Amino acid sequence: MVSGRQIEKGTVSVAVSFCMFLLGYMEMMAVCDGHISQISGLGVHYLTDVFKALGFLSFPLIACFVGNIRIRKFALYADTAVMLVSVSLLICSRQSMLITAAALMFTLAYGYLGGYSYYRLSLALGRSRNRGKVIGTACAGAVLIQYVISLLISSRYIIFVSAIAFIISIAIFTYYDNPVPGKTEPDAGNGRFFRTISVRHSFILICAILLIIAMISVRTDIIFFELNYKGQLDFYSYTRLFLALGYVIMGYAADLVKKNYFPVAVVAGILMTSVHIMLPFFSASYGNAFLSIYYVSTAVYIFFYTYSFVSLAADTKYPELTAGLGRVLADLSEFLFYNLAVFFSNHLIRVPDMYFYGEYFVFLTVFVIVVFMNLPGLDFRTVKQAAATPQGGSADLFLDMYDLSPLEKRIANMLILSDEPMKVIAAEIGINERSLYRYSKKIYEKTESENRTALIKKFFSM
Repeated sequence: MVSGRQIEKGTVSVAVSFCMFLLGYMEMMAVCDGHISQISGLGVHYLTDVFKALGFLSFPLIACFVGNIRIRKFALYADTAVMLVSVSLLICSRQSMLITAAALMFTLAYGYLGGYSYYRLSLALGRSRNRGKVIGTACAGAVLIQYVISLLISSRYIIFVSAIAFIISIAIFTYYDNPVPGKTEPDAGNGRFFRTISVRHSFILICAILLIIAMISVRTDIIFFELNYKGQLDFYSYTRLFLALGYVIMGYAADLVKKNYFPVAVVAGILMTSVHIMLPFFSASYGNAFLSIYYVSTAVYIFFYTYSFVSLAADTKYPELTAGLGRVLADLSEFLFYNLAVFFSNHLIRVPDMYFYGEYFVFLTVFVIVVFMNLPGLDFRTVKQAAATPQGGSADLFLDMYDLSPLEKRIANMLILSDEPMKVIAAEIGINERSLYRYSKKIYEKTESENRTALIKKFFSM
């Protein structure tokens, strides 16, 4: 997978811990889904997404406002205990209300541990050149281990496997990979949420793309989840190995030196949904073939928001919030779009199929257009370069390549490293705004940049 010479210090421990966290989560969710499907169906499945998102948001609140390390560790251990108790209730109870409550309690507790795990991942890998490979390998490893376990161990013991996986994950994070996150961590934002304009633009872009993919994903999820709940498909058969394949492919695509491989791989993966959306037109006997394609595109979706937000987290003021924000947005948007889909299906009963497929292909078209219009914004190697620039540092080495006057170099530094508007920059330099635009035009001409954004991208791509 990843060469030992390429792996930065601490990467192995973080990868193993994140892998164990995902393994514990997937095993427990398999138990939850099995019990929920017997009494509640798809609606509760999406309701758990809301509680999961709330759990992810609870972590940065505690990390930012609780300064005592012992209290933060206690919160982590208590959270794990709540997860195990809730799944035990889920298994033992026969009352539908208690089963639903236990499932929601589990996903809320899981969200807190998830926020913790994603944050630790961002601290270790946010500035790594191999973060794509490591994240992809960790995710794929969890899937492979889960599949082997399903072949060797009875389903009644899965809860114990999950408990062991969570304990291993927490032990590595809290003892081997210190410190416990909180106020003792460095503040990467230094007063602003985003360090540079480039980071802000990338953040907005990936949020927009994530929401569009969520719209597409909900449409395909509805088909497969309903077939799974009816017993016509087995989500945990050999087809799940295609999920691991998707993670590995995306991990390597994200770290390839050539630009635009990652966004192109994202587009290709989501376009594959055009194939498995056609499942209703075929016999259920073809379900496994469609499910294999579904898992590859699902891996693309999950890897996209995991890798993207982990990459950006180190260059925001609150990395503990940003690292897991992709999961939060994905869960909340899927819940919203599922309910919208149900609402419109009920009110457009005369043309449900036309509406369903028409809406799907509109979303897919918008997604492709947005991605290909913003390919440079999805090159997260620029974030790595931005992180390597010291806070309060300069772009002098880059600007020395061009014939700039001292004043032009000073202005160019601020244009690149500051996210302030032109009016503020002019005031800081001591010139009027009109003069600043005149100097900026000369700078763009000398550096062969069309505008400020192009200048920033050129600097971070060097």
